[in-house]
Amino acid sequence: MRFQQRKAVVCLISIIALSGCQPNASPASTSAQAEHPAAPQPSPAAAHVTYDGPFGLRMGLSPAEAKAAIPSLEESDQGQGIYRASSVPVPHPDFESYSLLFSQKSGLCKIVAIGKDIQSGDTGYEVRSAFDALDKAITSKYGKGKKYDFTSERYDSPEFWMMHLLKKNRTLAKLWSTEEGSNLTSNLDSIALEAGATDMSTGYLVMRYEFQNMPDCVAEGEAEKNKGL
Repeated sequence: MRFQQRKAVVCLISIIALSGCQPNASPASTSAQAEHPAAPQPSPAAAHVTYDGPFGLRMGLSPAEAKAAIPSLEESDQGQGIYRASSVPVPHPDFESYSLLFSQKSGLCKIVAIGKDIQSGDTGYEVRSAFDALDKAITSKYGKGKKYDFTSERYDSPEFWMMHLLKKNRTLAKLWSTEEGSNLTSNLDSIALEAGATDMSTGYLVMRYEFQNMPDCVAEGEAEKNKGL
């Protein structure tokens, strides 16, 4: 008898526990839910704007259109139509900042990507290796270009490579253009890759993309520079 009573109590407890999980909850439970509503779900993120040109941009974008694609884009005090950003729609890991040049007449005409610091020894091996890697990547996409690798110093000893680069007596650069037989797309007029140095042990790379509307930017820049004459 005691066994049957004990079993009945266990069954009753089980039924009560299960009933609390059913859709028809008690008024007290409904009241508690009303007092503590579920947290609102965050709205979906804004669509990521990209274009089919370098770094996810394209020729002719207005500053406003570029700003929509690059939230960090800010106007620079370096000159008319120059903007800077810490990222772009399609960034590259070797670069840490980007400068964009706009024409009032025809929009975006130039992109400059500034590379991260490259710690290097006297011979510049690390800088040259990073240069060669980007050279290979650009060449695989746009075809051949013309490389410039020389020094104006009389004594071109390997241990002075970084010193010559720092003093701008060493040139390591490459140019892609239709004149050089490159297969440029996206309304590009030229691409340039160049090595530089900030001190004897720190180098960096710079990439420049110029679009076919670059003459508009040049003309407007000259007009602005000479307007006070």
